[in-house]
Order: sequence, then C-alpha cells, then structure tokens
Amino acid sequence: MTAKLVLLPLSKSESRKLLKSSGNYPQKFEPGQEGIANLPTAELEKAEQACKRPRKTITLILPKENNIIELDDEIPVRDENNEVIYSKKYEDGSEAARVSLGRSSKTTGIEWTKISRAICEVSLYKPTEGGKVVIDLLDSADNEKLKSDTSVDYDNNKKTSPKSGDNDKAAIASLGMRKSTGDHYVWLDGQLIKAPLGREIEIQDGSILSLFGVTGLSYQIKLYQDDDKKKSPKKKSPKKRKLNTHKE
Repeated sequence: MTAKLVLLPLSKSESRKLLKSSGNYPQKFEPGQEGIANLPTAELEKAEQACKRPRKTITLILPKENNIIELDDEIPVRDENNEVIYSKKYEDGSEAARVSLGRSSKTTGIEWTKISRAICEVSLYKPTEGGKVVIDLLDSADNEKLKSDTSVDYDNNKKTSPKSGDNDKAAIASLGMRKSTGDHYVWLDGQLIKAPLGREIEIQDGSILSLFGVTGLSYQIKLYQDDDKKKSPKKKSPKKRKLNTHKE
C-alpha cells in the first residue's frame, strides 16, 4: 500500500474561491474567530505579508523511502520549495508520516512570529492490522461536540476510506490540534476547529485547511492512494473510408 498526501499552499483569494465553489464558505462568523480582529495595528501589515509570502508545498509519503511504489504523480525533491516527509514505524505497529504545521522556515516557510511553531499536526497513516480506527467527522457547525463524543461504540465510529473500503489496507488522513480552543484560529472547510486536544479529525481529498482565519495561511489537501484509478481517454475508432463505386 502506497499513499501520498500533499499540502498545497493557497493564497487567500484562491482559498476563498474554492470554499465558495464547494459551498463551505461561512455565511456568518464572529470577527474574533478570524484572528485579524485581535491583532494590534502594528501586526496587521505583518499578517498580510505573511499570507502573501511563498510557503512550501508539503508532501507526506507512505511507506518508508526505501519501499516506494510509484503513484500517479511523481514524488518531488526536497528543496527550498518542497518539504517531503516519509513515514516511520511506531511501537504499536502503526506506520505514519506526520508534520507539525506552524512557524518553521525549514518545514512550512512560515516566519511570522504570531504563528506558533506547532498549531496542529497532519498525519497520513496506516493503522495496525485488525486495529479499530476512531476518527471524527466534522459535520456540525459546533464541532466542539464531535461525532464520537456521543457514543463509546468504536465500531460505529469507524470511518472507512471511500476509495478502498478497508481500514486494514487504506491510508487515513487526519488533523490533530496542538493548541486548545481559544488559543488558535485554525479552520477546516469553513469551520473554526473547536475539537479538544488529542482528538483526530478526518481530512478528505480537497479539504481546505487554514492556519489563521477562514482563508489565511491556507492549504488544499490532495490525497492519493495506489488503488486510485484514472479513467483513460476513450480511443477514437478510425472512420471507415467509403469505397468509390462510381464507374467512369
């Protein structure tokens, strides 16, 4: 099983356009939830510059570097524009590629000091074989009370991959907060994250993750798995030539 998750940096206008086209741009929200309203005047210009400054594209890869099966898109080279992170094996037998998002010239390219070094963590992982997977769905405007808070039935909270349908084989992408509610302005698909620390939230292909307000310091999630199949264009059948039956 091979999988790749790409965090593609977006400008504020690109992020707004994608959120509106998907119907996820919020109709109403409190100004304080954006973060900008809470900044001193001297920081406003710095905030705008931080959002305009180039950031790195981040790629998470499963499995380890020495066991790669090529995906549809090639894996980028780690350089000043790209950060590439390969998975590691953990003590519980799981395998994961993880990245902390925040202020880091090496990993994200974000240098604005008002952004913490680790606001949240994005993970791409393969659970242990036969293990149960608990992952929350961000399906409510008030996501402080997430889906799995209502039940302890882990089987009912098991989220299967829409691509493979088998959690023992599919890679799972998730977001975990490293700052408590009220200490961050992270939004996912047009919703301010209110999930408690340590709670994993599902990330889907095409999701928009913003680190500072609805559209500030945002990324589009691109998720690829080795069982993704692209439709090949249909071959055009050659036209039959008409025989010339005219007799001279």
